Amino acid sequence: MHISINRRGRVSVFTIAIAVVALLQACGGSSKKGCSGTSDCETGQVCVNGACVVNDDVVGGDTSVDATDDLSSDQSDDGLATTCGTEGEIVCNEAGTAFRKCVDGEWRNFECPARDCEATPGLANTGLQPGLCDNGVGCVLTTCEACPNHLRVDLTTLECYTSCNDGGGTPHDTRCWPGYSCVEGTCTLAGGKQPGQSCTDGDECKSGFCVRGLVDGTPSSTTKVCCETECTGTCAYCGSDGKCKTVDPGKPNPESCPSKPIKDCQQTGNCNDKGECELYADDTVCAPATCENDKELEVSTCQGGICKTPTGVDCTKGCKGNLICDSDPCVAHSDCTGSLGVDWFCRKDPTDSNKGICARKRGLLANCDGLSFPSDIDGNNAACLSGNCAPDNFSGHGPSYICVPDSQCNWLGQKSLALDTIRCSGNDFSMTCTVKAWGSKSDCTSAPCEATTGVPNSGFRSKHCVDGEGCDATCTACVGGFLADESGCKTSCGADTDCQPDYYCDSQTKACLPRKNDGVACTADRECRNGACVEGADETTRICCSQACTGKCNYCGETNDGTFVCMVRQKGTLDTFCTASNTSDVTCGVSTCSGDDEVCEFPGLNTACPPDPLKPQVCENGSLYRWRCDGKGGCERFEYTVCDNGCNSDGSSCKASCTKHSDCTDADAATYCSSSGKCLPKLADGINCTNESYSPTARDGVCKSGSCALDTLTLTNSSGTTTNYNGAYYCRPQGSCIDAMAKDAPMASIRAKNYFVCNGSYDATGKGVKTYVCNGTDWVSPSSGGSSEPNFCNVSALRPSNRYPGDGKKNTAGYWTGYLETLCNEGDLGTGGSNPPGCVESKKDCGAYMHEGGASIKCLGQSCKSTIEICTKFCGICPIAPQTDPQRTSTLGWTRLPRCEDCCAYGTKSVDDDTKCDGPTYSCTAGKCGVF
Repeated sequence: MHISINRRGRVSVFTIAIAVVALLQACGGSSKKGCSGTSDCETGQVCVNGACVVNDDVVGGDTSVDATDDLSSDQSDDGLATTCGTEGEIVCNEAGTAFRKCVDGEWRNFECPARDCEATPGLANTGLQPGLCDNGVGCVLTTCEACPNHLRVDLTTLECYTSCNDGGGTPHDTRCWPGYSCVEGTCTLAGGKQPGQSCTDGDECKSGFCVRGLVDGTPSSTTKVCCETECTGTCAYCGSDGKCKTVDPGKPNPESCPSKPIKDCQQTGNCNDKGECELYADDTVCAPATCENDKELEVSTCQGGICKTPTGVDCTKGCKGNLICDSDPCVAHSDCTGSLGVDWFCRKDPTDSNKGICARKRGLLANCDGLSFPSDIDGNNAACLSGNCAPDNFSGHGPSYICVPDSQCNWLGQKSLALDTIRCSGNDFSMTCTVKAWGSKSDCTSAPCEATTGVPNSGFRSKHCVDGEGCDATCTACVGGFLADESGCKTSCGADTDCQPDYYCDSQTKACLPRKNDGVACTADRECRNGACVEGADETTRICCSQACTGKCNYCGETNDGTFVCMVRQKGTLDTFCTASNTSDVTCGVSTCSGDDEVCEFPGLNTACPPDPLKPQVCENGSLYRWRCDGKGGCERFEYTVCDNGCNSDGSSCKASCTKHSDCTDADAATYCSSSGKCLPKLADGINCTNESYSPTARDGVCKSGSCALDTLTLTNSSGTTTNYNGAYYCRPQGSCIDAMAKDAPMASIRAKNYFVCNGSYDATGKGVKTYVCNGTDWVSPSSGGSSEPNFCNVSALRPSNRYPGDGKKNTAGYWTGYLETLCNEGDLGTGGSNPPGCVESKKDCGAYMHEGGASIKCLGQSCKSTIEICTKFCGICPIAPQTDPQRTSTLGWTRLPRCEDCCAYGTKSVDDDTKCDGPTYSCTAGKCGVF
């Protein structure tokens, strides 16, 4: 198998590799079941290599397995012949899910099952690799296909779940990918979207609220974002930061506040300062001046939402052109003021603009554009009682003229605004009222800004204008770890560059997520603060680490001080980088860690690797041959033994020279009947005797000591990796226990009664490391074996009560120099010594420094210097200070003050504290504990 691998990632390039998996079926279609002997099988079957198979000779008393025995499923159902001619020939079925292989002249069925895989690196059981058959080759690996809708693989059926609910409708988060929860049968992102992210419905949001946002500066339901609260109110919307806001006073809101005609004095189309629809303000012109029914009326203005018509003045000569009362003709203003008074002026005749007529001067807000006759440079002003006929020169409004108070400005021909009033044109710019005209235009701009110091584009300055204030230059911080572009703060990401430096872009949710600390599970380097996502103690799980750990058999583990660094895997541990590159043998080609840094090793000569599991050995020319790994990744055949009586006719075993141990009697009873049917010397203590006896029920007869005992001990290390396997039989003397260091190891250690061992993995339930003791036959808990040792050694806790005192000569109350720790030591109980076996206490010395108290006992470290108030140490005694020293900390001399608090008022002083050293041998000088 050729694989390109990156330790920080996972398998990155798959080339098709042969992965033949034989699923042989027994006659009648039933699967072969496991067995350790023929007695475990049904009638008419025999046990071959741990599986029950049909033996067609059993009725005749033939218990051997030969070419006439049916070792596979019914081969004739599909019409193919049951016999074949080309040994090893492989033919796939039409569906490409299984194949037949020619073995010993017979066709045997094999299937290509699907298997679960990582559709996303680091997320186990999220996809399927369908079984695929290749003619002439057999089963091959296929591309990993992700399960749809973030569902996992059902490991019982090897199919993707179609719902995260079970048959009873109960939801199961375990059926979803990590980070997703089961909601009504669908895997949804756990917790929902964060405030500020785009949405279409409240169910998508963590808060449950999906609220309209801004489009081109106005609220619009066409664009919604997740919001912290519901955002009630006519002019409410949710900002890009996920917080509720209201439209600024005077700004349009066409969706909720459509404008009404000014004559109705109702909605202007904008919002007011209370977040509601703005009404036309009082004194806003809602109807022009007119003359009707012999009465001259000034302009009408809004009053409390109603267009109120003024009382008016009666006309003695009737109306003139429906605008003013008819009056005497004139050619100059003096023609009117002389006879009628100062509140009159000479106005153009509404019916003939070449003539003048005396008319009353216009009141505030009345139109005064071109009314004066004759017109001169100041003629329009003469038409106003205020003496000021001002145009509206606000950019974009147009020059309509109305009467306004002196020094004020015309606003839309409807209102007058005071000097220095600031008004906005949308969010584009603002203008300020100068004397009788609008001036001082200021453009508003929008752009990314630095809301977080040192992080460019971490905020956004909106193109925003506030009436009365002008352009708003506030830099609003982006939420959710997003950065801003020219359009504003981003609400979704496509790459890490869309996020702030301490965040990364999640490809599934398009959200910026905080980078993870060391020790937290991850799938890629960019998720980690230190930039390294590597294998943890469990090879299938990656965690953030302080180091890259790129070498073979390296992984990231936690040290005693809580940091995560590169460590070396133990001997025999699987590792992705320990994979054969020069052989495809499924047994010998899988190398494991050797225990040395970056060194892998293949299985050695003690590992069997028969090419056909049903024929683990062959007998040829009087010798029995088996297969074993050659230690280089290959499988080799070797001569296992010479058959004294030649080979059986089936060519798979030596002819038996014995069938029971009593057939091998001799003067000193030093031989036994082996599984090969040959009388061999009995085995010494410690040798594997699992399958050595001709009959499994007579195992004890193969050992010199007379006992072939089962190893029942399984141990793990502190990482939970198995380091000692049980399940095999070994010769042992009476009154002892078996301790094998590897599964099916050829040799095992013999442990005497009362030998004590520790299980390295910490058991939180038992609160300590589990212990075992040999009771002379088996491994048991100390309490049941009569030992005074506890069943668990509490090796993890450092308790305040574990501290121990110093010599008692200084600061006796609370004076200690170290702490005690419980250790679990293996060995024969009762041997004593400086480090005896069992659960023992170990003294941890702090050296020259004292030990801190509290919930977590530890040594003080490297400093004994502290800052204390002067009078705490010298209560009532303060240094004599010259007048030039306001802190009064001179050490030229000392004087006693009558009250301690008077001294305390003079500040603090950093001093050496001898009580933090292991006195009286050590004292504190310049913050360091040294020999006194």
